[in-house]
Amino acid sequence: MVLKLCPDTEITRTEASALRAWAGCPQVVDVVDADVAEGALLLAGIEPGTPLSERGWRPEEIDDLLPRLHAVPAPPGIPPLTDRVRQMFALAAPHAEGRVPAELMEASLAASLALAADDGNALLHGDLHPANVLAGADGPVVIDPRPCAGDPAFDTVDWVLLPGRDLDDAVAALPSFDPSRVQAWARAMAVLAALGPLRRQGRSAFTDSLLALSASLT
Repeated sequence: MVLKLCPDTEITRTEASALRAWAGCPQVVDVVDADVAEGALLLAGIEPGTPLSERGWRPEEIDDLLPRLHAVPAPPGIPPLTDRVRQMFALAAPHAEGRVPAELMEASLAASLALAADDGNALLHGDLHPANVLAGADGPVVIDPRPCAGDPAFDTVDWVLLPGRDLDDAVAALPSFDPSRVQAWARAMAVLAALGPLRRQGRSAFTDSLLALSASLT
């Protein structure tokens, strides 16, 4: 088992609520116990537990995984996707200064909020990237959700904007999703996907491609 501690009890509350809503889904880590007031979650161990960011993955694994998560409606108290979008852009704003034009950040935020405003009550992971999916005995298992309620296509962004992947090919590899929605989310969130590499390594062909994708919004 794994003890997870978080100083933000609201994060613990929503994570525990989402994990309990997904109880019985073998693609999600089991919560054994929770003490929200102490910011503590006791989670089942996952073996071998190698992140897909290290192990590698096949697109069909993700196209099978995501609809299973999204088939569960968000329980009461889970924030809407619009809140998650605002939070992500607020956290990114200090790192964007000097790296990304302010108007590009503003256009990306506006586009993301417009997409997030569409009705939907699917339970989303909210932070679903290859490092948050571990190899389990019977297939991939997700961990560390930042749950929200809304458009399932949001959870595809980190899978279609990875280095070395052609966007059209990546979108086509997720046939369970509306390709126009996946493309729209990719354009809207590409600027955030570029910030991490820009901070760590500076400009590259990859970051230039992401910023060019987001520039179509302005």
